[in-house]
Amino acid sequence: MDDLKEYDIPHRWNTLREYFHILEQIRPSINFVTLAGHGNIRGSVMGFKETAPSREDMEKMTLLLKEALSDGAIGLSTGLIYPPGIYSSTGELIELTSEGLRFSKVLNKTFIYTSHMRSESERLLEAIEETLEIGKKSGSPVHISHLKTSGRENWYKIERVLEILHSALEEGIRISYDRYPYIASSTDLDSILPSWAFEGGKERELERLRNPETAKEIKRHISGINPHEIVISSVEDEEKKWMEGKSLSEISKRLNIEPAVLVIDLLIEEALRVGAIFHTMNEENLERFLKEPFMTIGTDSSSRSFNGPTAKGSPHPRAFGSMPRFLGIYCREKKLFPLEEAIRKITSLPASIFGLKDRGIIREGAFADLVVFDPDKIIDRADFKNPFLKPDGIHFVFVNGLPAIWDGNTTGIRNGRVLRNGG
Repeated sequence: MDDLKEYDIPHRWNTLREYFHILEQIRPSINFVTLAGHGNIRGSVMGFKETAPSREDMEKMTLLLKEALSDGAIGLSTGLIYPPGIYSSTGELIELTSEGLRFSKVLNKTFIYTSHMRSESERLLEAIEETLEIGKKSGSPVHISHLKTSGRENWYKIERVLEILHSALEEGIRISYDRYPYIASSTDLDSILPSWAFEGGKERELERLRNPETAKEIKRHISGINPHEIVISSVEDEEKKWMEGKSLSEISKRLNIEPAVLVIDLLIEEALRVGAIFHTMNEENLERFLKEPFMTIGTDSSSRSFNGPTAKGSPHPRAFGSMPRFLGIYCREKKLFPLEEAIRKITSLPASIFGLKDRGIIREGAFADLVVFDPDKIIDRADFKNPFLKPDGIHFVFVNGLPAIWDGNTTGIRNGRVLRNGG
């Protein structure tokens, strides 16, 4: 709950039902739909243990998943490079997905398995195969979150990635994926640590970073990072704010220490609360991913604002520019696909994938979630040096029929809805 304290949020909740009730009380500006987080479920039952669940553990996790689905979640989401998801087995995920799908059918509601896979680099192909195995054995549709080939040594794998996905579609597996239109990713800096460093939770992780012996092993593990590719996006200490927007290479030179030592020291001093941007992807591969008909755009970003408590740090510009960039650069300028196809990829396709009822389409009787933009002018302005910039070319935004944006400015009208079970 550290984030709640940081943003001065007074509310507390234990279940999705309680969370949805809070959202409805404060009236969001946008529509909200969610998946059940496997990490929360596993952590609630087992903590951050690097062990296999017992039969009793599996029963408890299944009950929590069913409770979330009953409350209105539309499926199960996993983050398999993060603790505690990193400790789960394929069998565990198949069982939970199977139980979730079976329960959702009883409720006559949609269900999908989505995954931030175990690897987006060295073991990318194996990670995709695992995701497809979960879909095949459970019978559930599967969706890959922000599919990429990360690291120059893995760029060539795109050929095999697309072969595997097309074969799965031909086999009848319901597979889709999303991607943001950038060649840099963003997550916590400690994601580069070895998996054993996370076991037991944040305090144990910090203990290992402070311990000379385990720190030596961690340093050895991360010594191969390219310090030019990793940029610090957020720190908490005001005296270290100068680091935001600078690469590990730039910071280590200024401080005259090794990049691996910098990472360890910074994580200790900031109590792990360090965000980073990773410039490790390839433009040609991005464009090939964007052209696939079963691909949709996702920002993979935390919610950000131009003012208030979230207007801080040097975040990834995807928070403000993903859709305008997709429409302006990849559709209009690079002509990878016609405008109609680009619109489908960000409206009706994701609505269909996630079972959002009467949304993502324009027709009588559907919800009036509408964006009025100039296709000749829409473009992103946010970049890695100045991420807090509004896009150009968007004039009006309607949420459930009322204007949230008018002449490019927010109206203050909060007409979003909590879409339980996809609405």
